[in-house]
Amino acid sequence: MGRRRLKPTGFHHVMTRTAQGVFWLEEPQVKEIFNDLVDFYIQVYYIEDLARNCMSNHTHLVLEVSQPEIDIDDLRRRYELAQTRLVKPRPFRKEMAENIYKKYTDLSWFMWEINRRMAVLYNEMKGTRGHLWGARFKNVVVEPGENLLRVIAYVELNSVRAGMVEDPSDFPYSSVGRIKEQQEQGKKPKVPQIPLLEKLPEETRAKTYVDFMRYVAIAQTEPDLRLQPLPIHFTRHGIEVNLEAMCEALESREPGNWSNLIYGSAEFAEKTLIGAGWLVPMKKPEEVGQKAPLEAA
Repeated sequence: MGRRRLKPTGFHHVMTRTAQGVFWLEEPQVKEIFNDLVDFYIQVYYIEDLARNCMSNHTHLVLEVSQPEIDIDDLRRRYELAQTRLVKPRPFRKEMAENIYKKYTDLSWFMWEINRRMAVLYNEMKGTRGHLWGARFKNVVVEPGENLLRVIAYVELNSVRAGMVEDPSDFPYSSVGRIKEQQEQGKKPKVPQIPLLEKLPEETRAKTYVDFMRYVAIAQTEPDLRLQPLPIHFTRHGIEVNLEAMCEALESREPGNWSNLIYGSAEFAEKTLIGAGWLVPMKKPEEVGQKAPLEAA
């Protein structure tokens, strides 16, 4: 049996890989299925997506899982929305509320919904049968702040690392690519609502986010840029990060290290483990958090 993953509320980096790593997701139509499913089920579950990227043989999601107080009317709305995708929808009953709430606040149920339905739709489109995914999803709990921004950048720059594009916003199946495309269409894009970005003015938030991801991508190939202060249009809105440390983490693929349950400081790791009912390992404080990075997706 595989190692049990932590699934508390908060931020998660989630990855699912295809069976045998086959490039079954490379066609635009397949990537659109993934985006459609995520767009739909974040309206059903108490889960927000902060970043996503659909590559050719794996998907990345950065999610925020919450557990608000039960609101029967809101729960009914979410349930009835979910029923629109079923052949035989069932009516909502108040006695079902507790079980529905538990489901809609559970990361595993959310990923089961996305991955199962994607496999079914893929097989219907291709006229095939069998497994699309190689195993269950992997997830890591992420500390808010700069560590969360590192993970988001790691996901957004997946296509750059793969050599598919030089500018991450040119890849239309990532969040930053979708944001740029919506901007060009005159739409109001959805930008990650995380503490480090909340100071950005709403009218400039999308452009600043796209610019920042482009800047990090450039800094990956221009080491001298990492030592310079961030451009003023980032810092004046509250984005103050250690760009050199971020680039080093991205180069080592540290944010995609699936050998750990938690990505963040030792203090955050200990607090998360205790909050989830796990016994904290008897290690020195500096050893409780991140381990040496391993090769990852």
